[in-house]
Amino acid sequence: MRILMVLDKVYPHDIRVEKESRALLNEGNEIYLLSAYDGEKLEEENIKGVKVIRIKPVKGVFNRFKNWLYFTFLFIYPSWRKEVEKNIEKYNIEAVHVHDLKMVKTCLKPALDKNIPIIADLHENFPEALRVWRSTRPFIRRLSASLVSPIWRWKRLERGILQKVDKIITVIEEGKDHYVRDCKIKENKVIVVMNTEDLEYFNKIEIDNKILEKYKGDFILTYIGGIAKHRGVESLIRAMPLILNKISKCRLLLIGFEDKHYLDKLVNLSKKLGVSDSIEFIEWINFKLVPTYISLSDICFVPHLPSEHTNTTIPHKLFQYMTFGKPVIVSDAVPLKRIIEECQCGITVNPYNYREIAEAVFKIYSDKKLAEDYGRNGRKTVEEKYNWSIEANKLISLYKNIR
Repeated sequence: MRILMVLDKVYPHDIRVEKESRALLNEGNEIYLLSAYDGEKLEEENIKGVKVIRIKPVKGVFNRFKNWLYFTFLFIYPSWRKEVEKNIEKYNIEAVHVHDLKMVKTCLKPALDKNIPIIADLHENFPEALRVWRSTRPFIRRLSASLVSPIWRWKRLERGILQKVDKIITVIEEGKDHYVRDCKIKENKVIVVMNTEDLEYFNKIEIDNKILEKYKGDFILTYIGGIAKHRGVESLIRAMPLILNKISKCRLLLIGFEDKHYLDKLVNLSKKLGVSDSIEFIEWINFKLVPTYISLSDICFVPHLPSEHTNTTIPHKLFQYMTFGKPVIVSDAVPLKRIIEECQCGITVNPYNYREIAEAVFKIYSDKKLAEDYGRNGRKTVEEKYNWSIEANKLISLYKNIR
């Protein structure tokens, strides 16, 4: 089957899109991927079998204003819609696989016009994610966004447009519950394909022994992933004075900064608390280094603050930690709490309570058998249940049945 994927971000890298593409290619499908253009990569290239076509930003003030106007009020990007239509025709596409809610309406009419199925792959509850992202913006930007593109309009789009697609893919059962309950989508229309890891692929990535040696002898706490206010890492920093009182050779690694303003805020907080020498703030790393940093860690964290967003999604990092047999400490966001309690691979905490976080660290630090049990349970569960080979089969089955 010839599948056109649409992603409004620069590709590579998007771990989920890469894994899905690889799974579908292995089944003999052809993958064409429309993605954003960053001015550096080629406009077209073949990446591990995926034909990547990058869409340049429109030129001219009028065209940019037109694009903005159409999207703001109609949720359609005219320039992208034109490219979707052109490539459906050019490559005789048999299905459109669109990533994230914001691009669904842009792709819907071209697919319907050609009478080919359209699949909406929803990486997260986008309206609620948008609410969280906007909450960290300066007041004027929050106000203008609320006036021009209020959350209620996004929710109305979500309820309406998802009725018109053929299938919906979400990342967690709680996400499926949201679409069935809140958007009135028929249950059999929603497929859960989780953000689990491809064990064979992930385990093949080489470990950098020089980095391991750097942290030898320290008790390492690690968070890897996007870092913003709603990720809960501030509480990890606030817990560090308490942790260091009992574990003097403890280091906290915070990996994944993209927002310089928020980074500066957290650096200043660590200095104010007198723990800056025990915390490393590391900018975004190459994915190939992720296994190394997990390997050297004693405890790994997912402290995401509970919200309608985090209660309906799940991050890759949880399963990456579990793959390497690491005990985890997670927030009480609904999916995180459910999986940790099911797998018995770590401790759930209130992410606003840094004393509770410190106590969880002490509990694992002081009981080596418990730490080993948590790590072993996590690894066992990803081998038996939460792994990409199982999730990939769900995706493959979807396409076999949608032909």
